[in-house]
Amino acid sequence: MARSAPYDPDVAEAMNAFFKSTRRSFSRYFVPPSHRDDPSSIAKTYAKFLNSDSWRVNLITRPGNRGRYAVGMSIGSANLEFLTKRSALVADTLLLSHSGQGLYHKVQEGFHSGGSRGSAITGDPPAPERNEDEIGFICPDITEVGKWILDAKELLTQGRVWYMPSFARRLDDRIEALSQPAPIDFLIHDRLLVPSSPERPLVKDAIRVVLQLDLPFVDGVSLKEFCKITVGEAYAYEGFRNLLRRKVLELDSALDAVHSERALALLNMEISDGLREVEAKMRDIKGMRRFARGTVVGATAATLYAARGDALPSAIEAIVSTMIGGGGLLFDYWQSGKEQSGRVDELRTSGWYYIWRLDSRRR
Repeated sequence: MARSAPYDPDVAEAMNAFFKSTRRSFSRYFVPPSHRDDPSSIAKTYAKFLNSDSWRVNLITRPGNRGRYAVGMSIGSANLEFLTKRSALVADTLLLSHSGQGLYHKVQEGFHSGGSRGSAITGDPPAPERNEDEIGFICPDITEVGKWILDAKELLTQGRVWYMPSFARRLDDRIEALSQPAPIDFLIHDRLLVPSSPERPLVKDAIRVVLQLDLPFVDGVSLKEFCKITVGEAYAYEGFRNLLRRKVLELDSALDAVHSERALALLNMEISDGLREVEAKMRDIKGMRRFARGTVVGATAATLYAARGDALPSAIEAIVSTMIGGGGLLFDYWQSGKEQSGRVDELRTSGWYYIWRLDSRRR
């Protein structure tokens, strides 16, 4: 299936530029091949890249123009992989940030230039004194951040998710956080969702539900596999995302009621039933394909086995006639394959095919 256009063009442009720059030897963000799989090196280079003037303006300080299902989270010590996979099931775009919680990690050296008084002989003007503070960012686990950047590359370059480092600077022996305007909608404590603003009830309910659902087909696959399937099966993914949003809207009246746990249990059951339905249909499709292939192979083997000596050329001629003659076995096999492929394409529109793809990878 064709991949969809970037969800956030600004984020997609920045993330594609970042990954390309890590492989260009003349780039200030070049990462040697021996360090490209090192999470710590990638995380520091990513932060250094986003701290550059152009990308900081484009992403961090850009004016807000957000969709209904654009989500920003301050995640504290919560697991990046878990929140990404769960939130992506209902969000259009996802911004994650640690919002200054954790340890300081240096990404850019500071320096001091004393300036000069100029020269009457050469005519050079005085050079002002320059000071550049050491810059870093704050996070609980830099290895986790770097691994997340590597594993979530498919979603990052599509503009669906991104991570905003919590920048800080070192001043003598103290660390000072740098203020960064960011659209943070929710704070995460364990798996509890705390709205930072009461203005987004719709997306709040959607995120709250996906954090509570029992989703082994999501939790059981790696983030890298999740991103690959989500981007590669864009049409099926969007079908499931819209289906889940509708279910959340139907649950709306029960979310804060005594029976909210019962409503979530019923939704879990409906998702499981949808998964089993697709599994049964896919088994049927695979069975039909095996039957058609077996018919062709069996007919060929039987004809050759029955042939003896001088009869072999006639047997081969008979096989060719049977296979490609009008309405022959090969035509039937091709027609059957076409029909089964059509059934798979039809399943992709059901909303459940996407979770079947995740579940089949998990198994």
